[in-house]
Amino acid sequence: MVGLAGLLLVVALTGTPLQAQDRGAPQFGPITLDDTRAGEASGMGRLWSLATLPFDRFEERYGVEADSAWATHLRRGLLRLPDCAAALVSADGLALTSVR
Repeated sequence: MVGLAGLLLVVALTGTPLQAQDRGAPQFGPITLDDTRAGEASGMGRLWSLATLPFDRFEERYGVEADSAWATHLRRGLLRLPDCAAALVSADGLALTSVR
């Protein structure tokens, strides 16, 4: 047992330090207003409350004929877990996501 403990001690003392990064000096400078740019939203990603879904926008923008029955079907497919973000994924792709 002493041989194994001695070997582990030698490896621990002579190995390279297991540090993820050097925190001695900052890697980046301060952010200035010239570094940031505000752009126009793409319009693809939107988040709506299930109580106030814009059915007319769905039809106009995405070609989906949605109504209250569709919203009920969507609502029943949601999963709520404490302290989690959830998404409803169908065979056609991502349908709904919420990040908190």
